[in-house]
Amino acid sequence: MRIHPLDLAIVIAYLLGVTALGIHFRPRPAKRHRLFLGGRTAPWWALAFSIVATETSTLTYHRHPRHRLRRESHFLQLVFGYLIGRVLIVLLLLPGYFRGEFFTAYALIEKRFGERMRAVAASTFLITRAIAEGVRVSAIALVVSVVLEPRKS
Repeated sequence: MRIHPLDLAIVIAYLLGVTALGIHFRPRPAKRHRLFLGGRTAPWWALAFSIVATETSTLTYHRHPRHRLRRESHFLQLVFGYLIGRVLIVLLLLPGYFRGEFFTAYALIEKRFGERMRAVAASTFLITRAIAEGVRVSAIALVVSVVLEPRKS
């Protein structure tokens, strides 16, 4: 399969545009504290629900067609498990996290376990996120390819 030059140009233009926007709108050093911690004004329960909502994509539901066909809701156990886990994290771990002056979990890991463990944690996160996004893009590509497939007469 060959990539059409126009498609490649669109992808490159998109990547350059997103990078340029990120550079232009990046927070100045004085605003980073506010950006990472959100002014520490959001209630814990709102943060927990927000994280769970972000993690629960339509792919979470659509990867289980058996449940969808039977109109079962067993997949919701996963979502409620996420929610319970986040509540436990908020109650048990975040108070200690917010007592310090750390902007990220990686800074806390580095202080507690060293720079090598921070690098391992960050690398693991990046690799698993890249794989997860690859699965999501692949699923979307399958749907788009079926929709755009020429009809045979």
